[in-house]
Amino acid sequence: MRQTMMRLFKMLLVGFAIIFELVILGSYNPYPHGEMVDVRYRGRERLAAYFDYHQHPSPTTKATLDEEFRLMHKHEDWKGYLALGLIVAANIAGIYCLLRYDKPNTVA
Repeated sequence: MRQTMMRLFKMLLVGFAIIFELVILGSYNPYPHGEMVDVRYRGRERLAAYFDYHQHPSPTTKATLDEEFRLMHKHEDWKGYLALGLIVAANIAGIYCLLRYDKPNTVA
């Protein structure tokens, strides 16, 4: 009975932790193009294209701005996937350690 209660408590703890992480990750929304000014890669070109588009709107300046955003996303998108992968790996390791915590180690 005690083992079942401990296992249920551990599962509830894991469930609450994962729901909390999903709420935190889901609430982060850095606008459609992220922190456009904070990304150093081609920052001057992107900022020039941004101001050029807003001062002289035309299909050409819009295409230039879209290309700069595409290059920025190509350069930056891997970081979100890496962070998500590290969070998943930490969750798997934490769940494994939590579920194996009270079990005795047997040496054959």
